[in-house]
Amino acid sequence: SASSLWKNKTITTGNTRTIVTTSGNTTAGAATNTDYVYLVAGNHTITMPTAVSNTNRYTIKNGYSANITINTTSSQTIDGTTSIQLGPDESVDIISNNTNWRII
Repeated sequence: SASSLWKNKTITTGNTRTIVTTSGNTTAGAATNTDYVYLVAGNHTITMPTAVSNTNRYTIKNGYSANITINTTSSQTIDGTTSIQLGPDESVDIISNNTNWRII
């Protein structure tokens, strides 16, 4: 039944969304219950915060005319690699599995 689909599920409400247009290299925010949108406006590198205990969602959009880099910290990975690149006008959504980052 439909009601059994929701049994033992946790639904978190009250998240905040923060939208940032970059003005240089930056480390992504890590405030609890905050989803972040980064609009990259130049040849900037975004460094992810630790994935450990991080339940936030990160959306990164490359608005620059060349590739940008997204790095991790503490040898953590994004789908198995310590950094990824986004081409012009590409975007990515990233969440933590409590150890590393995953692209969704």
